[in-house]
Amino acid sequence: MLVAKNGIMYLKPYGLPENILSITTTRHAGFSKSEYASLNFGFHVDDNVLDVEKNYAKLRSIFNIDNIVTLTQIHSNITINLDNTDKSTSLVGDGLITRKPRLPIGIMTADCFNVQLIGGKNIANLHCGWKSIYSGILENTLKFFDNNKDIIEYAVIGPGICENCYVVSKDLAIKFSDLIKNKSIFRLKGDNYLLNLRKIIKLKLENFVNNVIELNYCTLCNDFLYSYRRSNKTGRMLSILMKYE
Repeated sequence: MLVAKNGIMYLKPYGLPENILSITTTRHAGFSKSEYASLNFGFHVDDNVLDVEKNYAKLRSIFNIDNIVTLTQIHSNITINLDNTDKSTSLVGDGLITRKPRLPIGIMTADCFNVQLIGGKNIANLHCGWKSIYSGILENTLKFFDNNKDIIEYAVIGPGICENCYVVSKDLAIKFSDLIKNKSIFRLKGDNYLLNLRKIIKLKLENFVNNVIELNYCTLCNDFLYSYRRSNKTGRMLSILMKYE
């Protein structure tokens, strides 16, 4: 659901425990300009660095949170356990895990999905484009929870490009169909193959998560969200996950 707070608009899932902060930002009410307008959190997209820094400062102030841990996302299956990692080093991968309270972990997206997993001990925030999903980032993270005997009570599937907008090659559609063993994850519209990444994520989670909550917004259909397919010169939304205690 879209929520307004102190001048910004963000997406918030309902039904999570009160000790969990889960948000995904929109484009509204930031400092970035032109193609990046206006609440861009990607330093790597050639936006003005000072504007991006001001966007982070604004978000930290509104939600009263400390520095948000992000990473250099590379469309991989790599998740990083922050509790065993020196956070002052460069973090490279597509997922962050922690059990520490008041440590906000962030994932940037603009068409890819963010997936948040909330267990009794640990939380994880994942960047889920087709490459990360196909190479097993969800399975790797689910295995981490299982190895640590941590039951995942909630998953939040964030906004991403929808099944009516995501045109892929025939080869990619077939690859996913063979992987998932489910032909309903894509459909043909004329000569176009339309892939349903949201459904693929749900199928991968269905036997491992008690409650799946969806922020069912398409990034390409809704211009209050950043979309790389709408324009490859654009900003990035930020999804934050944190537990207070």
